[in-house]
Amino acid sequence: MAGQRVRWPGSPHTGRGRRQRQLDELVAGWTRTLDADDLLDLLHEAGVPAGLTYTAADMVDDPRFRARQAIVRLDRLGSFPMQTVAPGLSGTPGEVRWLGPELGKHNEEIYGGLIGVAGEQRGQWAARGTSEERGPMGKLDGKNVVITGATGGQGQAACRLFCEEGGRVLGTDLDEQAGTQLAEELRGKGYDFAFVAADLSGSAGCERFAGEVGARFDQVDVLYNNHGIILGKPLLETTEQEWDLVQDVDLKSVFLLTKQIAPLMLDHGGSIINVSSVGGLVAFENMAAYGAAKGGLAMFSKAAAVDLAPYGIRVNAICPGVVDTPMPRNFISGLAEKDAIWQGFEDGHLVGRLGRSEEIVSLALYLASDDSTFMTGAAIPIDGGWSVR
Repeated sequence: MAGQRVRWPGSPHTGRGRRQRQLDELVAGWTRTLDADDLLDLLHEAGVPAGLTYTAADMVDDPRFRARQAIVRLDRLGSFPMQTVAPGLSGTPGEVRWLGPELGKHNEEIYGGLIGVAGEQRGQWAARGTSEERGPMGKLDGKNVVITGATGGQGQAACRLFCEEGGRVLGTDLDEQAGTQLAEELRGKGYDFAFVAADLSGSAGCERFAGEVGARFDQVDVLYNNHGIILGKPLLETTEQEWDLVQDVDLKSVFLLTKQIAPLMLDHGGSIINVSSVGGLVAFENMAAYGAAKGGLAMFSKAAAVDLAPYGIRVNAICPGVVDTPMPRNFISGLAEKDAIWQGFEDGHLVGRLGRSEEIVSLALYLASDDSTFMTGAAIPIDGGWSVR
């Protein structure tokens, strides 16, 4: 194990990444044996929350597993395999649990839980145990996730669910205060979540945010373009400035973020999820600008799926009906007969009600996970049957 280096989440190449550099600097100054408390202090100083999941890509030699990365979950606070955690350090050997999207996937009967007993030599691992012994495995364990529109109704639901499923999530939106509160909530529960405020209405803001993504992650597994604005206005009354703003936010920014963030997926593949709308599939009165943007986004997703397929990147669009979030409520708040309009929203769905954020983000979770590896280039209605009327 001598000379082996721990690799933090999202660092597919040894030596790359801000967290890797921080850890290297810290490790260089340690020479004594570490106990569990020392280790937790080290992780804390490196800016990585203790108790979460860490990666060490070259800890498994066995080619049967074909793991791009192995996920090490440190399950015990009493004794850690220190040689596994930091090179050149010694400590009491203990147990580590292997989890990861490529280790067994749906074939637990063959692979079981990979539970290894850390020894002096690399590769001393025994495949044994059950999924119960190994503990629950989230659908996004080991994945780096970017979610835009993170402080809206669907965005907050997505951030919570994706964190619960093991993702390392970076969220963004305009509302810095709401984003900070969301980050405090999720980090307080032990999740690996960060928030960066960003204005995605222009190319400069998209470029700055993409830079933030690159600073946090050396690779991205999921890009969830969830942001958007809505405009309800007769075509003949819509100004050029209003038209441009809707196109810039709802369509152009997705193009820019895809172009700037997809390179972080090229080496290993990934999933891009774009939130279109039922309004991108069928026409609505007074929604020309919004319909053009969302319809364009559905087609952009199909075209991007074709272009990015050689890199193992899947692209799909979600087309929700009206979902009960602050956005539609704010949209009708200044309109006459808003109660009748709201009732019309409900009646427009075959199921007779509005959608819930959790229903939409559950579909997004499916598209983000390895459960949907045979799915790309789709524009999926999740609209309570509205689009079939």
